[in-house]
Amino acid sequence: MATPLTGGTGTGAAIVAAGMALGVVLMLGLDEFIPHEHPTAGAFGPAQERVNRVWLLVFAIALHNLPEGMAGGVGFSQGDLKVGMPLATAIGLQDIPEGLAVALALRVVNLSPLRAVPVAAATGVIEPIGAMIFVVSHEVIPETHRNGHQLPATIGLMGGFIVMMLLDTALG
Repeated sequence: MATPLTGGTGTGAAIVAAGMALGVVLMLGLDEFIPHEHPTAGAFGPAQERVNRVWLLVFAIALHNLPEGMAGGVGFSQGDLKVGMPLATAIGLQDIPEGLAVALALRVVNLSPLRAVPVAAATGVIEPIGAMIFVVSHEVIPETHRNGHQLPATIGLMGGFIVMMLLDTALG
């Protein structure tokens, strides 16, 4: 899709590669600077030992919403509303109980309803920032993360996707 917009396959591929790389940098930053907890590996991030588990849930839901936003964008990428609208509707519908769960969890730590609802809504607003491929690699594919090699495996996967996309665009 970037090729017609830029007038050249190389420029289009470079823009997409730069966007993917920016997504990797964004997710690495979020992973480094936001306290969060992995189901099997435990808590990570700065000051995570001082953060209530409820707030870790809020951060986790916010991070979880990043790839959902990317999926919605992909659904609309071809300009076909028959694909994009059902996908966006499904994601939106599942965000309702998710947001409710966040708001109720925030009530447990004594946030007023007037504060809990906007915080819960903010976890959903983050969706358009999505960086789906990185999250899938970094959080969902545990086989690539054995023996403490999470970061090299993730960066290698992203580099492979970028090289594959560049080759496909240049040779295709």
